[in-house]
Amino acid sequence: MKKYLSVNKQAYNTLAKQYAARLPEYEQRDTELIGPFIEYLNGKFKEVKILELGPGSGLALRFFEKAGFGTTAIEIAEEIINNAQVISPKTTFINDDFLTHNFMDQKYQGIFAKAFIHLFPKVDAQAVIVKIHDLLSPNGAFFITTTLHSKPMEGYKGKADYSDSPPRFRKRWTEMELMESLGNKWKIMDKNYNQERGKNWIALTLVKK
Repeated sequence: MKKYLSVNKQAYNTLAKQYAARLPEYEQRDTELIGPFIEYLNGKFKEVKILELGPGSGLALRFFEKAGFGTTAIEIAEEIINNAQVISPKTTFINDDFLTHNFMDQKYQGIFAKAFIHLFPKVDAQAVIVKIHDLLSPNGAFFITTTLHSKPMEGYKGKADYSDSPPRFRKRWTEMELMESLGNKWKIMDKNYNQERGKNWIALTLVKK
């Protein structure tokens, strides 16, 4: 396992209980944020299989379960999985690195990656985007969020808005850099700018061309 993945695995195992405790704080906001993604999938497909990359508290998976979607999540931190399983008991959880995991011939109608892409160096993040495109069925949807910054930067830094502030790898994206890395294989169905804990975020619902 690459060093940055090992560091992030340890950080999120440490932070898992805090993620679970913050679930009520995000419930209403995420209902609105994720709404266009769920509506598109419900309107486009008779049967929907969702893959979430990094499930956090399990809140989004619970939304997807309520929508009648089949849910799978992949996560490197075991404690994140342990907590998310309580919130989304119908989900299949995979304890592995997304980039190296073999999904065989499985295809998904939706892939959900909230606060995930910035956990990779740019070169690996671009590989993540390519793999997501490959895993989606025709007209499948990709939901992505990240914080926006005025200058690109990457490296190790403590997660200051959580206690203990464990170090983790973090990529800071500008909007232009992110859109260039996404490339021209997507149709933008929804774009949302919002603030969370003093940070500026972008949320995109993209449809595979």
